[in-house]
Amino acid sequence: MNEILFIVTILVNFIAILLSYKFFKKTGLFVWVAISTIIANIEVTKCIDMFRTIHNIRKCCI
Repeated sequence: MNEILFIVTILVNFIAILLSYKFFKKTGLFVWVAISTIIANIEVTKCIDMFRTIHNIRKCCI
């Protein structure tokens, strides 16, 4: 499942980069870098929350 999610994420990122370049040229790439940085930080925060919850559940069950 993680491999499929990884491939989908790569494809979406690549398509978004191409579209931002096509419509906005160099400025679009600069804006995309800022947007992708914000999205990556949100994604990492969600993953940390998810793994912390899984760890707590596993700890309580033992």
